[in-house]
Amino acid sequence: MFQVCSFYTCKNSDGYSVFKLLKQLSENTFYVRSYWPVNFEPSFNDFEKLDLQSACSLLESTQFKEYTLLGVEEISDVDLREIAQFERIMASKANRLSEFENLLASAEKRIEEENYLEAIALLTEAAPYSKFDLRAYEMRGYAYMKLNKCFEAIQDFDFVLISEPNNTTVFSWKEELLKN
Repeated sequence: MFQVCSFYTCKNSDGYSVFKLLKQLSENTFYVRSYWPVNFEPSFNDFEKLDLQSACSLLESTQFKEYTLLGVEEISDVDLREIAQFERIMASKANRLSEFENLLASAEKRIEEENYLEAIALLTEAAPYSKFDLRAYEMRGYAYMKLNKCFEAIQDFDFVLISEPNNTTVFSWKEELLKN
């Protein structure tokens, strides 16, 4: 078995963040089991008392100025399963993001070619891939606008403006539609 280091680091006035190092990916990147911050200085024996925040997550050590080793123990089979599960999740997320970006690029090309119907189909397919990236809705609203489908365009523009009220481009497109 591999050995793991359990360590803590002080986070300003918030108390202590506690981590169990599971796997080192690079000099500054690790998979860790993280625990909810505590307001007391933890010891190695405290791990059983701490509340688990994440069974496995990615940690950049540069986000902490200093950390202190609390103890060393072997990686358990549970830890290995959590690492494997997290790696599957990360791979799936990367594939999803790649597919989203490919759909956006294809739609952007269709918009440049003024093939708005195909762009709308691609953007409709892309929209569920990333609910926090609003580019699909912005581009689809633009394509609807170019096809004089005002109701659909305004729906997409409003969706974008709810999260990005200072998006001046979308705001001006919506204003243009409302004037007509």
